[in-house]
Amino acid sequence: MKYYVGIDMGTQSMRAYLFNPEGELAADASCEYLPVYPQPGWAECDANLWLNALKQVLGEIKEAAQISGEEIGTIAFACIDASIVPVDEDCNPIDHCIIWMDSRTGEQADALKKVISEEEALQISGSPITPFQDVTKIMWLKKYKPQVYQRARYFCEAGSFFVGFLTGTPVNGWCGSSYTQLLDIRTKKWSEKIFDAAGIDMGKAFCTASAFEIAGTVLPRRAEEFGLSTKTKVVVGDSDHEIAMLGCGLTKPGQILDISGTSTSIAAYTYEPVYDPAGTMLTHLSADGTYWTLENASLITGGNLRWYKDTIARCSYEEMDQAAMAIGPGSEGLIFLPYLQGQITPAANSSARGVFSGLTMNHAVPHMTHAVYEANVFTIRDCVEVINQSVGTPEMIIGTGGGTKSELCNQMKADCLGIPFQVMESENATGIGAGVLAGTAEGLFASAEEAVSRYVKKGKLYLPSASKKAAYDEAYGVYLECQQTCQSLFERYK
Repeated sequence: MKYYVGIDMGTQSMRAYLFNPEGELAADASCEYLPVYPQPGWAECDANLWLNALKQVLGEIKEAAQISGEEIGTIAFACIDASIVPVDEDCNPIDHCIIWMDSRTGEQADALKKVISEEEALQISGSPITPFQDVTKIMWLKKYKPQVYQRARYFCEAGSFFVGFLTGTPVNGWCGSSYTQLLDIRTKKWSEKIFDAAGIDMGKAFCTASAFEIAGTVLPRRAEEFGLSTKTKVVVGDSDHEIAMLGCGLTKPGQILDISGTSTSIAAYTYEPVYDPAGTMLTHLSADGTYWTLENASLITGGNLRWYKDTIARCSYEEMDQAAMAIGPGSEGLIFLPYLQGQITPAANSSARGVFSGLTMNHAVPHMTHAVYEANVFTIRDCVEVINQSVGTPEMIIGTGGGTKSELCNQMKADCLGIPFQVMESENATGIGAGVLAGTAEGLFASAEEAVSRYVKKGKLYLPSASKKAAYDEAYGVYLECQQTCQSLFERYK
């Protein structure tokens, strides 16, 4: 038995978790990289930055544990989804990745709707036609960067990019593959109908499989480059949201998970696919293909907090929390619409923009800070209320991700939703979930359930306050009225 590694590859950073042959966490390391925003609504990242980050974190965990690459038996990735990397035949990136929050492809979404009905696309892919799925990103590249489109051997999701770069075979899990809107979630195969409707070459698609399968071993040249062994096995892996569910102990329907990072996703397993004609929920396959995952999202939550911290508050997150604690629900009439990269829930609108409404001379930075936190919670309430219509109101919501570091935010969620909010002991459920994949593939655990029972531990439970719930209900009503009023103003940004 050897060491194994789980990689949590997020939008703004990568974290590696090294586990010893006994299944104990031996070391971890992180490396930051930031997307770029060349134009309003655009969001890209150089995939070479991801590769450099992988080299760095692998080197750091080996050094910390005093081991060599020969001692690493298995590595598994949990990566951002709905992010397209055009690569050549050796899986080298040939252009920047267009990441999930990019909303430039409204023209392509409208064009696709004229060829295939939204109802049919939803039945096949589980997703409405919006500017955020991979299919429209590839259509955009074909029209505006034809040289990149022609040169690309594969259009990889982030997960299949890493697997392909290391093993030579780009393959991704079924959930991550579902985010392309090109996979038929009923058959687990690529949909020829959607490829044809989009005018995309089906031969440029990566492979799909269960997240738990072994994709291959590390190529000699990659082993030398990354300090691994040619015997190191690479697991297929899957979407970070899906693997976070595993890392929080969700293995079957009946619970709801809040995954708060750069964006926030609300997710739950279902026994049958759920099709939402309003387009506010997505249905994907689960990591092993046993269930379906029902999900909707607030496009950016941690992302707009980062923007606000860097541009307006200009202080630490801890200082922001402290300042906001003195402000009550409703932020004394100040409302923030957190649509800095567009809007998904309760209605998709790639032209939506961020808005402060109700500013007066009596407001100061703490009020603005509280309003930003509050807006993030309101968008999560949007998501929860939509998903509850299909799975019912849960007894509690499980929270994970970097957003759960803020006790203020956690308590606001419990109070605003009126539901207990259970935080996991570690906010890095995605990395733990990737470790579950790798450890199971390494043979340490007989099943994912066995691994989950060993690793998953609960943290603090936040109970709701009835009096604050009433105040948040009133503020939430004002927030909804503000966002509805602003929809017509957003039209000018199309």
